[in-house]
Amino acid sequence: MKEHFVIAFVDHTKRTFNTTARKKNARLKQVEQQCRRLGYQSNILATQLDKSTADAMKVSIDAAYEAAGYRYIPRPPLP
Repeated sequence: MKEHFVIAFVDHTKRTFNTTARKKNARLKQVEQQCRRLGYQSNILATQLDKSTADAMKVSIDAAYEAAGYRYIPRPPLP
């Protein structure tokens, strides 16, 4: 089913980022709230993707941000 989102969370001041590829109902709202609290801006890059396409897009986005000099920071686990 095509219900996955790809979202980039970016802090341009610190030049750090995090990305997620997940279903809308897979605690996506909590991830967005957590990243906002951590100082990231969220950018919805794609919606209605199947899982394999979303995962591939996430890998591509990660590589693009790293090539631009941004550092990937893993998001803490949700409570």
